[in-house]
Amino acid sequence: MKALIVDDHPLIQQAMANVLRGLDPAAEIAVAGDFDRALEIGGADGPGPDIVLLDLNLPGLSGIPALKRWRARFPAMPVVVLSALDDRQTVRAAIGAGAAGTFPSRRRMRSCDRH
Repeated sequence: MKALIVDDHPLIQQAMANVLRGLDPAAEIAVAGDFDRALEIGGADGPGPDIVLLDLNLPGLSGIPALKRWRARFPAMPVVVLSALDDRQTVRAAIGAGAAGTFPSRRRMRSCDRH
């Protein structure tokens, strides 16, 4: 499997790479910290990634406009959206823009009261 992780947070990049390597130890994983770099990697010579994990909050072009641009340029390449926002509106917008699915990139922390 060839994957492209597009996220500007190194910890998220590493965590997602670890998850993918857990699924396929031979996975080839590229990372990009912004959308422009992702476009360079996706459009490089040879076959592109089998899957793209795209954060919606990137420096520069981001969000649903970035997803739409990616889908227009690479319509056959599946994109899973990573987002700290997992509300219904964001998920619907991502799916409507062509995402294969969504994955919350950060878990909400719950506080526990100990008495």
